[in-house]
Amino acid sequence: MLERLRAGARFARRVPRFLAQTLDRDAARAMVTAQLAQRTDGFVRILGAAVFARPQSVYARLLAHAGIGKAEVAQLVARDGLEGALARLRAAGVYVTLEELKGRRPLRRGSLEIATTPGDFDNPLLAASYEARSGGSRGAGTRVLVDLDLLAYEAAHQALFAAEFALDGCVAAQWRPVPPGIAGINNALRSARIGQPLARWFSQTDPARAAAADALLLRYLVRVGGMRGGVVPAPVHVPVDEAATVARWLAGTRASGRRALLDSTASGLVRVCSAAAAAGLDVSGAMLRFGGEPFTAARAAALRAVGAVALARYSMAEVGVIGVACARPREVDEVHLLTDKLAFTQRERRVAADGRSVGALSISTLLAASPKLLINAEIDDYGVLDEHRCGCGFEQLGLVRHLHSIRSFEKLTSEGMSFLGSDLLRLVEEVLPRRFGGDATRYQLVEDECDGLPAVELRIDPAVGALDAQAVLATALACLAAISPAHRMMAESWQRAGTLRVVRAAPLATAAAKILPLHVRARTSPGQGG
Repeated sequence: MLERLRAGARFARRVPRFLAQTLDRDAARAMVTAQLAQRTDGFVRILGAAVFARPQSVYARLLAHAGIGKAEVAQLVARDGLEGALARLRAAGVYVTLEELKGRRPLRRGSLEIATTPGDFDNPLLAASYEARSGGSRGAGTRVLVDLDLLAYEAAHQALFAAEFALDGCVAAQWRPVPPGIAGINNALRSARIGQPLARWFSQTDPARAAAADALLLRYLVRVGGMRGGVVPAPVHVPVDEAATVARWLAGTRASGRRALLDSTASGLVRVCSAAAAAGLDVSGAMLRFGGEPFTAARAAALRAVGAVALARYSMAEVGVIGVACARPREVDEVHLLTDKLAFTQRERRVAADGRSVGALSISTLLAASPKLLINAEIDDYGVLDEHRCGCGFEQLGLVRHLHSIRSFEKLTSEGMSFLGSDLLRLVEEVLPRRFGGDATRYQLVEDECDGLPAVELRIDPAVGALDAQAVLATALACLAAISPAHRMMAESWQRAGTLRVVRAAPLATAAAKILPLHVRARTSPGQGG
């Protein structure tokens, strides 16, 4: 705790200077253009300073094990280009899985074995950074670093995003958790940097219950922001089940004659729109920026039903923003990948019991200010990656790679077989709501264990109203069985064993207020306590 307080103090001392500078669009465009022009050289420089200069680092040991030195990397990049060189490095064993990155599994490549921790991938080139935690897709979050140099660079993307979608004059707000969650503090600081500070900060987590180091930093940011016109507002506690509070703010902003820009999770925005519809509130024209969860056709429909506009942003706590919404998208979650700050490679990976494979994504960091130093890091996400001419400002800038249908490798494994998270989306977001009512955030599958046996809860929010549990189970099993013959066997096994059961309770949220279609309860191992 003492070290976190000290790190927070070092971070805080740099905040006034950060907030004192506003980034305009010309400067933002120049920053991104310059970084795109030198991304390859920048990668080689970072490897020299942060990898080859530190022979005990994870990547230095991986490269040494593969027999690849600094000169060989430079030759690969010169001959094959950055992405081509990264593909060759991966083939030589220079990569990390998400489990290795998070320190959950030792790294093994042939005779090489390294017991990793998340701190092993911290970028040694960072200045003063603050330790926070990601929201986590499957329960507990992960230690990450917040760095002002990275936020200063990402503000360039945010400024260009605001220009592309004509967000000038919008009243900005967010519904994001306070620290140790990372998304809220990052968004607040980036917004202040581009001269569009948040007017309101609604938080799903209670600021009064924040840990000492987080509470101290938050109070300092609010105080310093207050000296500059309130650019970081004091967070107000609005729990997940009180979305109507945020909906009323949206409606009030519209009634005042101004447009609102609200940033939250995809499920949070669905709940806000559903609350607005239920209360008869007019939130049409609201610009709703989402991230952190899959954005599906069902969720997009919930926003369109109230006349709101969905804006995508793809992020990962360890590296920050990964992609920003295309202004002329073909798909509801389509983004331009930020190839100025990250390199992307993709390979086919078998993921399902019926033999299906997907385009698994790996990323490599290109900025000296990245919180993590990553080379071919598997992020357990996949999607459709392509290049096509869309004609929007991001393409004209040079960000020509598109990604859509972004999903994770979340799996529900029980009775010896697995359903992918993407298999479950249609069930909980389309099939069950259409048959029994409610929106796409009212149903959830929770993997658990009961007396040593696998158990899967189908949680249904009581707000959906009365329903026949047996009819729900029959509908769910039929939907899952229809995926493939292998899945039909699993569904029949679940039916015989009574594995799936209906629980009338609100879906569980992660620490970052994400409501995922699949939630895996954390279990304590023997000897860890309860």
